[in-house]
Amino acid sequence: MTYDDRMIDKRVVDRNILKGLVDPNQLKRQIDGLPDSEANCVHVSVENQGVEDDEVYDDDDDIDEDDEDETDGGPDEAGPAEG
Repeated sequence: MTYDDRMIDKRVVDRNILKGLVDPNQLKRQIDGLPDSEANCVHVSVENQGVEDDEVYDDDDDIDEDDEDETDGGPDEAGPAEG
């Protein structure tokens, strides 16, 4: 048995295994039977011209530390209701 690509798409395969629609052992045999396509690949090299190394790996969300303390004065920011 060979599974349809839609059944074993990586976004849904776990769900289909849990539902019993896909047998994990059969899936493994199907994947192991796929040909190696390494010979068809093209290797590329990308250079970051004009970009500093620290800019390439900057994971900051560009929010200043001072901005974190500011509030918009909305209802979530108000103190407990008096009554």
